[in-house]
Amino acid sequence: MRATFESPYDEYAERNGQSFTHVREISEPDDAHDPEVLPMHVIRFDDGVEIEAWPEEIGA
Repeated sequence: MRATFESPYDEYAERNGQSFTHVREISEPDDAHDPEVLPMHVIRFDDGVEIEAWPEEIGA
């Protein structure tokens, strides 16, 4: 896992280069996550904002 966030997508591009803490992995399907999109990762940036990130955004 990388130390900084790097997204190839536009949604959180302003966060590129920011450090984060890995909170948890989402690996089981639920109402918000289809099996095709998993795994996802919940990360928290240093300013406290939490997002769900794709593996390629965090080097997982």
